[in-house]
Amino acid sequence: MLGKPLTLAAGLLVMVAISSACSDDDSQDDPQGPSSTTSATTTVSDAGRDDLQAALQQNRELWESQEIDDYSYAYTASDHSGASCTAGVDVRAAEVVTVEVLEGEPDLCPGTPEDLLVDSLFDEAEERISPNSVTAEEIPGVELSFDSEYGYLTAASFPYDPEASDNTESFEVEGLEAVEPGAEPQYSS
Repeated sequence: MLGKPLTLAAGLLVMVAISSACSDDDSQDDPQGPSSTTSATTTVSDAGRDDLQAALQQNRELWESQEIDDYSYAYTASDHSGASCTAGVDVRAAEVVTVEVLEGEPDLCPGTPEDLLVDSLFDEAEERISPNSVTAEEIPGVELSFDSEYGYLTAASFPYDPEASDNTESFEVEGLEAVEPGAEPQYSS
């Protein structure tokens, strides 16, 4: 994986990381949507609330413009103690049809399947940086990463808050791949 940090005004750090896997098939050129064979991400960290909210809005709009309702990915949540849960997630017709805990602490995975929709991950990040949950204008320790081409969140990291009802400190979305409508789930429950 290649990484190249750029420093912008107001201490906004944007990192563009581009990685690609060699493949003999042309699936990465598939107009159907993202493929797990290529990945480019943009990361926003140690930014003010306005910059974080703008990045969320811009990438949410990009994701929604793709109109991808059928996809699979691996979700990993971690807490402040280092415990984690990885689950395989299948979404068909914009509804979660499968959540399979692959490893780790099942209690760290979201409470309902709907919490694992890409739109719900945007909602979670938005809630965690809202003025109601964080009082400072600068929000140190928050890092959001987005797929540069499709806009979905690839990772989010939040400062530990012992008062929060959700003890997830970070989550990652790996290998998100759009699939044909009606395709068999990749994971089994």
